[in-house]
Amino acid sequence: MSELRNYENFVLQVAERYRADGYVVLARPSPSRRPRFLREFAPDFIVRRGNERAVVGIKRIGLAKGRISLRRLAEAVESKPGWRFDIVIFSPEEKPDVKTQSVHAIRKSIEQARTLFGRGDKVAAFLLAWSGFEAAGRRAVEAVEEEPFEGGTSFDLSKTLLSHGLISESQWKSVNELLHVRNAVAHGALDRSIQKRAFEKLCNLAERLIDTRSLASTTV
Repeated sequence: MSELRNYENFVLQVAERYRADGYVVLARPSPSRRPRFLREFAPDFIVRRGNERAVVGIKRIGLAKGRISLRRLAEAVESKPGWRFDIVIFSPEEKPDVKTQSVHAIRKSIEQARTLFGRGDKVAAFLLAWSGFEAAGRRAVEAVEEEPFEGGTSFDLSKTLLSHGLISESQWKSVNELLHVRNAVAHGALDRSIQKRAFEKLCNLAERLIDTRSLASTTV
């Protein structure tokens, strides 16, 4: 698959994530459909959910062109009360070579994450818990498909878990809400607030996915 096709699929996935979170998504709006302060820009998405309004920009790793315009777009959005700017990273080479982890290793990562959270290291705890969730998810998918999981992104994994009935629709929506947090933190938003309820939801879901044999034969 070409890089352009990968990028277009990624854009569609980003839009689906926001819709799954309850947002109304306006994709690549024409100038006439943008607020006045956005007329000179070309945002990828404008999203709304209740009183929340956000502009979404997609940054392509390795592509210098567009960095200045993204920065100017972020400044324009953040200067407007009631608006926020979300940046989503697209890496054309994002396809990690990840080995299946043991149940012991995954449980240990979740235990360590909870210890870190209890000490107040919430960002580190969340990232470690997310790693445990992905490891558990890959293990669960591979138990069903009986072959290595080839998906390259966290969103690919969540959709595969949903398609196999390993997580429910409501759990999938929760995962994608948590994915927004993970992406923000992983790309430098170290001041992002990590709520205990969200953290525990992630840990609990990882633990439910660990036992692949029972999950593969039951409905979540």
